[in-house]
Amino acid sequence: HDVNLGADEFRNTLMAEQEFYVNEMNPGEGIALNEALCENIFMVLVCILNCIPIFLVGKPGSSKSLSLELIASNLNGKTSKSPFFEDFPAVEI
Repeated sequence: HDVNLGADEFRNTLMAEQEFYVNEMNPGEGIALNEALCENIFMVLVCILNCIPIFLVGKPGSSKSLSLELIASNLNGKTSKSPFFEDFPAVEI
């Protein structure tokens, strides 16, 4: 397939995908959907689904633990709260 995306179009598509996954997890009130949280969740999810090891590193307060908590509470296989995640594997973190 011949797909030609400009830098802005690629960035917008990637950000929309990140926000989609985070919103499906229903993060709850009071949790800011900042760039760091969206990126961490997206990267951890991609790595889990592709069996790729990942290290989350960053400054304190950059949503590392929160992203793992959200993934652990939402990726529960058939018992997931969101129908979207029911076909994803159950994970233990």
